[in-house]
Amino acid sequence: MTPVTIALLQKGFMEQRIRLKIVRAWERRASTTNAFLEAGFLATDKNGDAIHVQIQPMALDLHRHLIIEGSIYMLSNFKVTMPQVSFVAVKSSIMIWLTRTSIINPIMGDISIYPEHYFDFNSETKLHQMADEERFLADIIGKLLIITEEEKIHAHRTNRIHRRRRLRVLTLHNQVLDISINDKQLDQQNEEELLKIVPRPVIIFAGMVVRKAVNGIQLISCIATRLYINLPTNETAMVKSIYDHVLGPAQLIPADLF
Repeated sequence: MTPVTIALLQKGFMEQRIRLKIVRAWERRASTTNAFLEAGFLATDKNGDAIHVQIQPMALDLHRHLIIEGSIYMLSNFKVTMPQVSFVAVKSSIMIWLTRTSIINPIMGDISIYPEHYFDFNSETKLHQMADEERFLADIIGKLLIITEEEKIHAHRTNRIHRRRRLRVLTLHNQVLDISINDKQLDQQNEEELLKIVPRPVIIFAGMVVRKAVNGIQLISCIATRLYINLPTNETAMVKSIYDHVLGPAQLIPADLF
């Protein structure tokens, strides 16, 4: 059977195969038992299109250990549905589910025909709509202005204590946005290193939850969030050029002054 591309996928449990490269993967564990609760990844095809792939909870023990970022796989016996998870990593009308009967075969191939990364920076122009829908994650790129000291916050809904830093950035689409990076996602950044970078670093915040805030829009990290510092992309160069007048290092401030 000839593999299809993302654009040709059919909904349902159809007999179809697809060759994908994993560009970003994530997982969630239980806070008390450390058991795996969720795993998924963002994958691209040779045409540069992307799709959200989720592993069904009952199939985590079969497939989770096979998932390696940057690797190419042939997937078969999977299910294609409309987006059915809380937050989908890419704006799309479909997603893939891996079940206990799905087959995930790592394969060799020319990795250069696949994008190394995948970002949808146009999502920044639709943030208010995304906040209303609470369905898709946003990718944001911006030059760092301010970063707060780490703070502890109490989540009343879960009765848990969370770590948090907040950042303010100047974005590709000429906005000033506030971003909250929480818990394990904080380990992706080094505050001391960020403050040493001159000119101020350009950061890609991939896979951000979009929420309404008192003063507009707030972006919050989640398990699917990935941070990239000064990644050599065209958009990084554009942001540096737009804000080349913003000099000096980023500013560190106490959390209560943000």
